[in-house]
Amino acid sequence: MHNDVPNELWTEIFLHEPREVLMQLNLTQKRFNSLARPLLFRNFVFDPYNVSVGPLPQDEETLQDPDSFVLQRLKFWTSPEIASYVHLCAVYRSRALRGDGSQRRMRVTSTAAPWELVGKFCHHLQHLVNLRHLKLFDIDYPALLLSQISVLPNLRCLEVRSCYPQEHENTTDPKSLTATDTLDPPPLREVTLRTLAPQAASTHLWYPLLRRNTLRKLSTSLPARMLGQILMGQPFTVVTHLELVVSVRTLLQNVQLLEKFPAMQSLAVVASTEPRRPNGNGDFQDALSPVLASLGEYRGPPDLLKLFLPLSSFHRLILSCDDVDQALLHLRLINGPNYITSFHAHFSDLIYEELRELCGFFPHLTDLRVKVTIPHWTEDDYEEYYSGKEANFEAFDFLTELMESPPFPTGIEKIYVHWEYEDDDSHLDDGAPDLNALKDDFLSKYPKLKAIWIDGSPGFLYFWQLGVPGVQYDSCSFDYNDDDEIWEEAHALRKDLEMRWDNM
Repeated sequence: MHNDVPNELWTEIFLHEPREVLMQLNLTQKRFNSLARPLLFRNFVFDPYNVSVGPLPQDEETLQDPDSFVLQRLKFWTSPEIASYVHLCAVYRSRALRGDGSQRRMRVTSTAAPWELVGKFCHHLQHLVNLRHLKLFDIDYPALLLSQISVLPNLRCLEVRSCYPQEHENTTDPKSLTATDTLDPPPLREVTLRTLAPQAASTHLWYPLLRRNTLRKLSTSLPARMLGQILMGQPFTVVTHLELVVSVRTLLQNVQLLEKFPAMQSLAVVASTEPRRPNGNGDFQDALSPVLASLGEYRGPPDLLKLFLPLSSFHRLILSCDDVDQALLHLRLINGPNYITSFHAHFSDLIYEELRELCGFFPHLTDLRVKVTIPHWTEDDYEEYYSGKEANFEAFDFLTELMESPPFPTGIEKIYVHWEYEDDDSHLDDGAPDLNALKDDFLSKYPKLKAIWIDGSPGFLYFWQLGVPGVQYDSCSFDYNDDDEIWEEAHALRKDLEMRWDNM
């Protein structure tokens, strides 16, 4: 092979390319570099925490001489010859992405502490002048990091998850606190700031990176100080997608926060909320109506529905609520019309009467997606079942009632009902009702119907689409335990159906 190709280049090739590809390399160095470098060095992954100061267990591979591996690798990636090719950079702690560590992996014996390696990375970050996407997962960062991010001219997407200021660093240093304020932030379009330490003195430093005239998508867990900065600052007039990780109580107490995003089209609220009865929030809704004129989608708990449901622009509702009773409780207390055409929900239990009531709230509904995930049955569940009492979701009875009395609005176009038992059984041992008869009955009642998808994971699937001859999939049986290939085939099939469903 080519003796004049840098050793670092071969290292990255051997790390990323399979052996059969390597055996076919027969190019001149110039041609090889022009083809390989933009591909091999597009993504730079740096793990400063996969090091050990002391001796390692015997079952792990160890690389000595860290200066020729960790730091030299960092210098190589940020060198003028390579840095311009890097478009994505991820810095993370090993355990953040590699699970329980059960797989054998290489570690490096180093005399440098991880925080020192993070600091060296920050010093070299400015050389990645064409960086588009920066991911930071579960690291302890110095204040220098923020000022280095500010000078990246082409950065478009920033993800910061579970990152905290370094404890040894004095984050109250005035030079550190004003570093990003004196620089123009990069033209970021997407920013994710999740699980930042709410009490840390430097968390507010991320706020200047939110550039109002370019930011389109924002996902944040809203540390208290940043929440105050957004409330006190100017509106983000071009943000169309907003995701908030915040308690329902906090958001209701600061509902004026939503007024800072007047162009918002999609709102997602990730919140762990205890079951609670709605209280009076009508005044908030009246105030938000002219502000959120573009809101078309909401994904989150039902506690906030009263704020958005009456908006004429609001057409898509993705409900995050395991308990269908809580969803019904909030919907019953909302007076007036709504304009929902697409409703998605995921419950832990559901009976026919509840589905009928849910559909009754949305007279303009065209797209219905309901998934029911049934937990493992307890001994009490089985006792009730064998004694003839109702025990959780019952697939056969549910489908039979759908056939006898369809509960959907007259304009329905797509119906997707999916149930999944945690014991990996479709619970249709005696077969299913005649779903072709169900399809024919639905077509006679709903003239706009385009598709039906009845899915009992893992072993039952029925899919029909208008304009495609016949029924595409009917009562498919997949035995997950006997054949991994069949499991993969079934999984791939459902992914393909999801894409078809979304594109209808």
